[in-house]
Amino acid sequence: MNGDSEILKWFRGLTAREQGLVAALGALCLVLACVYIGLLPGLDAMRNAESRRRAAAVELSEVRDLANEVTWSRARAAEVPLERTPDIMSEAASDYGVELLRTRTEDGVVYANVSAINSGTILKWVAEVSSRAAIGSRSLAISRAQDGRIVSEVAFTRSTS
Repeated sequence: MNGDSEILKWFRGLTAREQGLVAALGALCLVLACVYIGLLPGLDAMRNAESRRRAAAVELSEVRDLANEVTWSRARAAEVPLERTPDIMSEAASDYGVELLRTRTEDGVVYANVSAINSGTILKWVAEVSSRAAIGSRSLAISRAQDGRIVSEVAFTRSTS
C-alpha cells in the first residue's frame, strides 16, 4: 500500500489533456463555491444595509416623536387638573357623537360609562379624551346593549411615574 487514494489513482490514469480539464473544472467549482457561499451573500447584505439603515432612521424618528409626545403630555398634565376630566369627557362626547352616561372619580381614577353606534367611535373618543386631559386609559370594557348600541366602561388614570 503506497497511500494513494482511489481518486488520485484515477486522476493519474487520465491523459494530460483530461487532467487539465478536470483541474479546470475543479477550479471552476471552487470559484463558484466562493461566489455563492461568500461573495453573493456579502453583496446582498451590502444592498440591504441601506434599506435597514432607512428603516432604523424612521424608527428612531418615531421614538423621538413619542418622547416629545410624552414630554408634552406630562407638561399638559400639570396644566389640566384631574377634576376637570369629566368636563373634558363631556365636551369630547359632544364632538364625537358619544353619549356620556355616567362619570365617577375614585382614588385618582376617572371612570366613564359611554354609549355609541360602534366601537370605533368609542375608541376615537377615548383617544381624544386622553389627548385633551393628558390622561391614559387604564382599562376598557366594550359590549353590545340589547338595543344594538355599543356600551363601554373606561377607566382613565394618570401615570404615577
